[in-house]
Amino acid sequence: MKDTTSPTVRNGHKRDAILAAAQRVFARRGYHDARTSEIAREAGVAEGTLYNYFPSREDIFLSLFEERWQSFTDRVRKKTSGLPDPNDKLKAIFAEAMKQFMTSKPLSQVFLMETNPSSVFFNSRVALRLADFLDLIESILIEGKQTGKYHPDLDTRVARMVIYGIAQSVLFAWMMKENAPTPVRRRFRFSMLKATKTIRIILKTGLTAPEKPRKARP
Repeated sequence: MKDTTSPTVRNGHKRDAILAAAQRVFARRGYHDARTSEIAREAGVAEGTLYNYFPSREDIFLSLFEERWQSFTDRVRKKTSGLPDPNDKLKAIFAEAMKQFMTSKPLSQVFLMETNPSSVFFNSRVALRLADFLDLIESILIEGKQTGKYHPDLDTRVARMVIYGIAQSVLFAWMMKENAPTPVRRRFRFSMLKATKTIRIILKTGLTAPEKPRKARP
């Protein structure tokens, strides 16, 4: 029976199959040890066919990063759009980031390692996706300043990077807890639930202890 599927749809399926296979291979091998031949074999296509869609391993990785990151950002926008409180919006971002990391840890670890300052990180495609996400955080901070929720002198451009850095550092520490040699792993042991709670405290009140209520004079 003749295949009536349009070439565009067939091409789209092949591209999706290659990216899905790449996700598994990168998660299993890491970026530097992954081979396009293995990705092609896993996708069920010839290596030459793979190169019709992606000219290099780096292009596959960047395309995968773009699509997964865009999907994550879209989910965050959807979750925060109906929340009136800026603090609740930031909490939702952290919750979604932790959920994303925990549900696809191997691939998330590859992304976390390879998007640190490197030739891959400074690629404009990756930088643009990160800038979009930082802009989303900054828009929430600006909203908080305008509503009087946050300090009027808050530099939102710096603050958004601080918030992103906190989240990235916690996820990196979690990677160390899971993958480092046992003696080192013990030194990174912590609860992700407590980490999330601690981040909320730091963002809300800083490191200053709350003032104790003064005792009324007799």
